[in-house]
Amino acid sequence: MRKYLLTLVLKADADRKVALDEIKQILSEVEGKIEAEEELTNKKLAYEINKTREGVFLLLKLTGTSELPARLSEILRISEHSLRFMITTEVEKPVKVGKKEKVQKN
Repeated sequence: MRKYLLTLVLKADADRKVALDEIKQILSEVEGKIEAEEELTNKKLAYEINKTREGVFLLLKLTGTSELPARLSEILRISEHSLRFMITTEVEKPVKVGKKEKVQKN
């Protein structure tokens, strides 16, 4: 299972529960799950997106198979609730300790 970070901008008036239900449905299809969820309050956007000036930012840590990003992108592109989204993978980064390198997990 791979780890992913989903940053999602929803419309300010969108139903957050419906948007999360869409994501949870996709996760169940690809054997994934939500590890952590953080919701930020309504934020004013730097520029207008689809005639919208405010949005709600969601940060989700996900685990799932390698087909998860493609399925999420497919659904979030056509979702009426999402304005923007970005999916990134969490990478183990080496940390140098003395003369040896250790792999640090996030």
